[in-house]
Amino acid sequence: VGFRVGGNTNINYVILQVHYGDVTVFRDNHKDCSGVTLQMTFLQQPLIAGIYLLLTEDTVIPPGEKVVNADIGCLYKQATIHPFAFRTHTHQLGQVVSGYRVRDGKWVLIGRQSPQLPQAFYHTDTSVDIKYGDIIAARCVFTGKGRTTVTRIGATSKDEMCNLYVMYYMEAKHAKPYMYCMQDGSPELFKHIPPEANIPIPVSPDMAMHGHHTGKENPDENVILQQPKREEEVVLDQVLHLEEATEWPGEKLKLGQVSGVALDSKNNLVIFHRGNHVWDEKY
Repeated sequence: VGFRVGGNTNINYVILQVHYGDVTVFRDNHKDCSGVTLQMTFLQQPLIAGIYLLLTEDTVIPPGEKVVNADIGCLYKQATIHPFAFRTHTHQLGQVVSGYRVRDGKWVLIGRQSPQLPQAFYHTDTSVDIKYGDIIAARCVFTGKGRTTVTRIGATSKDEMCNLYVMYYMEAKHAKPYMYCMQDGSPELFKHIPPEANIPIPVSPDMAMHGHHTGKENPDENVILQQPKREEEVVLDQVLHLEEATEWPGEKLKLGQVSGVALDSKNNLVIFHRGNHVWDEKY
């Protein structure tokens, strides 16, 4: 199984990213061994992989509401796909995300996970195929407890998201590497969803994703340049004699949404940024 890139696929480049929920472990010079390995081949694979994304755009979570369901459902009208992994994604209010195939009224689980666990792709528990005429359905369960204002779908940490990524493979001759569903699920359909879809998955504190923003109303409070230095930062400045280069980077270098900095083996400063590929509500 492989992902098609280049050529006539409209995938002209690949971006590899590593996201950190909590970087406190690196403060004691702990070695970072994370990474991504990419293998390429010119040989056409017999099976082509793809992503089916289910998401909502108009979910509203009232403040203090104990349970809010966001339902998504679409009729599948393509060649048969075989899901083999899934990934859930919400922000702080997400309790559990579940995905199903519905055929002849029978619901079969594709994947179910807490979005507060590390947001990786997890293997599907069962072997399931999705054929022309099936329905692909998903439910995100949210809670508004602890919030004093309405929460809507959006790109910032104080907003929410309801995403289910289903990774699948299909025969190369029918290859369709990306499909999506944004249609609200009908109440008639979802009154038959298995009860497990509304049962939160327990998450131990050491497994939960850390480093979420607090979601305060004033976004400037999350800007690191406006925060007072922590004690360890002050000590570090004194040891290394750090001085701010106020005129850097100058007019010629334009940075876009910097996500990280590092030094390479030759002590060159490496800046990871999105350039003009701005992350906003459209992407």
